[in-house]
Formats: sequence, C-alpha cells, structure tokens
Amino acid sequence: MSSPLPLPWLILLPLLSCAAPLRASPLQEAQAAFAAGDFAKAAPAYQQLIATEGPSASRLYQLGNAYFSLGQFGQAVLAYERAALLQPRASDIQTNLQQARQSAAPSAIPDTPSALTSPTRWLSLHEWSWITALGAAGLGLLTLAWGLHGFTTPQWQRAARLGLALSLTGTILGGTALWLRRNEAHWGIVIALNPTLRLSPFAEAASAGPLNSGSRVILGPQVQGWTRLTVPERNVAGWLPHTEVAPLIPRPGQP
Repeated sequence: MSSPLPLPWLILLPLLSCAAPLRASPLQEAQAAFAAGDFAKAAPAYQQLIATEGPSASRLYQLGNAYFSLGQFGQAVLAYERAALLQPRASDIQTNLQQARQSAAPSAIPDTPSALTSPTRWLSLHEWSWITALGAAGLGLLTLAWGLHGFTTPQWQRAARLGLALSLTGTILGGTALWLRRNEAHWGIVIALNPTLRLSPFAEAASAGPLNSGSRVILGPQVQGWTRLTVPERNVAGWLPHTEVAPLIPRPGQP
C-alpha cells in the first residue's frame, strides 16, 4: 500500500497540473517559423518583434531574408537597406541587398553612390553622430582647460595641440558626413509588387509610368492616403498610395 502524499504536495499538485506551458519568446517564434520554412509566418513575426523590441541589424536582416523567400523583393530591399544603415560594413547584408535589388528589377541601374558620398557610407549615421559629438566635446573641454589652467610645459602643449587637432578633425569629418547624408531622411523604398506612378493623387488619374519594386525614391508630402515622390533615376515625379512606399528611416508611428 502506497504512502499518502505529504500535505504540501497535496496543495501544490492542482496548481502544477493547471499550469500552462512556457510560451516561446517572440524571437524564438520568428526563428522557429523561419527554420521551418514558414516564411509567411516568419515575416510578420519579425515585423512584430521589431515594432515591440526595436530594430537591430540582425532582425532586419532576417526580415529581409523572409520577404526575399516570399518573392516580396521590395519589402526585402527595404529591410536590407534599413539593416545596412545600422551595420554598413556587414558583407552579408550588402550581398543580399544587391541580390534583392537584382531580383526586383533586373534591368534597373545599380545604386552607386558618388565619389563624394561613398566614403561616408563606411560608417553608420549613428557612428558619424558620435564622432561629431565627441569631437565637439573634445574641442570645448580642451579649450576650456587651456584657458583656465594653461599648458605651460612643452609636453602638455604638444598633447593639447594634438588633442585639439584630432577633435577638430573628428568634428569636421563627422559634420561633413552628416551633411552629405542629410537627404536620407527623405528617401523611401517602393514596396508594392507592381506599382504604377500616377500624375495626381487619385486611382483614376493618368499613369506617369510603372515603377520597379524596390526602387529608391525621394518622398514628398502626403495627401489623402497618397504620397508624392520623385524617382531620381528617371527624373520623374508622381503619386503612389502611401501603402506602396515606405520611408527608409522609419518615422514615429510608422513601421
């Protein structure tokens, strides 16, 4: 005859039997769906993860991979572009971005930055901002210290001059890079599969020509659910429904 359970177990047993199994985290759910090949589930899972926990290069990269596997190349280009903003030197992001662009528009002109702006793409906007801020802070602190206490010995004077030169260089380089990349806040990516540019913000308006999914455009004002945009590679302007184009740098309240 078996001995009765101790009183503490008799109290805990109903609670243990009713306990729900631990739920996987949003990241684990997204990763599991992607590993299972369920890209239609993985893409919104990564979107939700980014919306709730914030963007990261790895999350955006995996989101781009999911959209690429679904054949939604415009969405893939957008995700890879946003990932490249955070990690511009990641070769896997750049490789997949080029593949997505080529798949979206095989005949499109490749995106090649000018000789002036190309070096600024080596670092992210966040990194350039830090360089500018640290350079400006160094200039201010060294100037203040020199004015208040002075650097009387030759060694301190050389160190101060070197610090001022480095701080000034960082401030100029960072500020110039940010200025050259100021227009990125107005860039957008066409995410619709078969978009048509309209001459006016109406579905019945005359067509200004087709657009390639994944094209980079310059965003203008919005009117009644339509966004005016300019296509630099074709030097044309027109209107798209706001659901068919997304800003490269997400705006507050936008995915």
